[in-house]
Amino acid sequence: MPAFVSLAFALLDPPSTAVARTRALLPELELELELGEEETAEDTTTLEGVLTVAGSPLRAWLRAYAQPGWTALTLDVEEDALDRLSREVGRPIVLTQLVELGARFVRTLGAPYVWFEEEAEADHEPSCFTGAEPLFGVSLLRADLPALGVALATPGLLRVERAEGVVIVWKRPDPVPHRTR
Repeated sequence: MPAFVSLAFALLDPPSTAVARTRALLPELELELELGEEETAEDTTTLEGVLTVAGSPLRAWLRAYAQPGWTALTLDVEEDALDRLSREVGRPIVLTQLVELGARFVRTLGAPYVWFEEEAEADHEPSCFTGAEPLFGVSLLRADLPALGVALATPGLLRVERAEGVVIVWKRPDPVPHRTR
């Protein structure tokens, strides 16, 4: 099974609404994401499609996991495919476009956080985010979070950037841990 690099986020919606809201956002994105039909098994909805990054197509999966009163979502791309694209166009270009996509999820969908990491999972209920939760390789946080100061006090942060409505926190120069060793 391939390893994935994920943008993981959470919404206070049931899975069907969370998926519909995410799909409705897609035409507004600067990055193109075309998703196929939904497949639902147990408490998980999966849509497979193509994410266009730096003009190149990557297979992608949007997964929605039902949680009590909220939905955890991940947008996954295969790590090997991301690495190949990075060699072709440059890792900074690829990472920048994916961070911008995560920022759109924060701004447009109102997600309190987006984790950008290898095999990331949205495992914190969105309305209970305290800022004390562990941050990931790249963490995108809503700029108006009451707990933002707690998160920014995390030791060992590499850099912090601010964009419209979003604070981007880098714990490592790359979201894939073994690429920074």
